[in-house]
Amino acid sequence: MWSAVLFLTVLAGDTPTVIAHRGASGSRPEHTMEAYKLGLAEGADAIEPDLVVTADGHLIARHDLDLARSTDVAARFTERQQTRDLEGRSVTGWFSDQFTLAEVQTLRAREPRADRSTAHDGRYGLVTWPQLLAWALEQPAPVPLVPELKHVAHLQARGLDPIPPFLAAIESARYPHDQLWVQCFEVGALRTLNAKTDLRLVQLVGDLDASPADVGAPYRSMLTPDGLAEIATYAHAIGVHKQHIWPLEADETYGSVTSLVTDAHAAGLQVHVYTFRNEVSERSSSDPTPEAELQRFYALGVDAVFADHPQTAVSARDASPPKAP
Repeated sequence: MWSAVLFLTVLAGDTPTVIAHRGASGSRPEHTMEAYKLGLAEGADAIEPDLVVTADGHLIARHDLDLARSTDVAARFTERQQTRDLEGRSVTGWFSDQFTLAEVQTLRAREPRADRSTAHDGRYGLVTWPQLLAWALEQPAPVPLVPELKHVAHLQARGLDPIPPFLAAIESARYPHDQLWVQCFEVGALRTLNAKTDLRLVQLVGDLDASPADVGAPYRSMLTPDGLAEIATYAHAIGVHKQHIWPLEADETYGSVTSLVTDAHAAGLQVHVYTFRNEVSERSSSDPTPEAELQRFYALGVDAVFADHPQTAVSARDASPPKAP
């Protein structure tokens, strides 16, 4: 069973942390309270909520600014569809910042992936950031949380900066800062948080040829020794895709492992890796089981993994030999 003490020890590097990615999103619609509760029950050390903002400035737990992917918003608010530029892409949808919190609370979550069960569609409502903090504090010890702030610069340009309500909810709940890690793909948001708080921060890294929404340099440059040293001036960890560490060849077998884990640790940064899923389509043909894939990465000394099926990640960790010093 998780505990606050365990969270601090695993993130100190003693054993890899298992983070329930959007909750136990492999078994329940993502970012619902039911997914978060199941992630905890399956033994995850921490829970990851993604956060977007409503029209009246409230933070809700959703991965996408477009609510159509994971809710029934299109059926409930058909006439509210719009098209906008979202970080250089033309996107048509129903965006969280079009709707008030009261409107959002009428929505029901659904499974966004075509290869997973829809048995729980329509059964659960959406969760706000204050509600999640309150639930986490009701447990025997505060549930460790790894929130991600989404589309910060885009929302700021629309007059809906998510950072103030994010911090205000933490302070209002008196949530212990040592049980939080805050993630973002955008450099500016992390620098702002670093200047304002003592929260531990994670620089997420996207497609290597793409760039953060708020800076021009590609993510690839972040993963050089100089880039990692720069990240270490404002963040405490990097969050990277599996293939940033161990790329796949065209035939879906593994190529050569990179030096990223070693380089990041040398810069004083932890390495958090996304995303591990049980589906065959989500892993290399070199790995016969999801447990085999996880153990491959545990052996490299990564500090944390994001898993849609936390129970699988925990059992794989428990069965793994100690990592090399």
